[in-house]
Amino acid sequence: MKYFYLIASLMLNFACSNTSNAALVALGTSAERVIYDDVAGLYWMGDMVRYQGLTYSAQISGISSDSYAGITDWQMATVDQFNSSLGAYLSTDPGLALFAPTETMMGFNVIGGRLNTTIYTPTRHQLGAVWLNPDYPNFPQPNGWLFDDTAGTTSSAWVVSNSGFPAVPEPETCAMLLAGLGLLGFAARRRKRDAV
Repeated sequence: MKYFYLIASLMLNFACSNTSNAALVALGTSAERVIYDDVAGLYWMGDMVRYQGLTYSAQISGISSDSYAGITDWQMATVDQFNSSLGAYLSTDPGLALFAPTETMMGFNVIGGRLNTTIYTPTRHQLGAVWLNPDYPNFPQPNGWLFDDTAGTTSSAWVVSNSGFPAVPEPETCAMLLAGLGLLGFAARRRKRDAV
């Protein structure tokens, strides 16, 4: 009984700690992390080794507004629904391909501006849209009087959410723990009284 309060305080400290950090810790141990993009107002989960803090805004800041982007759609049933949800224009140029649920390759032309898009929330477990392997093939680069094509580059997946992480019911968890400790203390006190 002398260790009861020590154990109870340790349990309370553990249960009432900021459990919302658990998701970030889990992501950190899996070589991923969440980055908040204050320009777009979105949360990005990216590969820590490859990106090192690079957000979507920073990634496309040097690319013109008619460049292409690769996004995987997990929710929209038709191309028209996906197009209207993003407020963008579907081009015939595959560019950086957009994969529909049928895995049809289409070009995606962000003519509304670099960040003038509305990210939808899919029904799957992924957080928002998935930026999946955008490939930048053969950008021209000046070399003297000529233009040489640079080698294509490929990025790994980004996961974006416009809502962040789901809330953790911390007050309810603490209340349940306190109620349980209270009942445990009541039972111990009653047992002690009955023993006397």
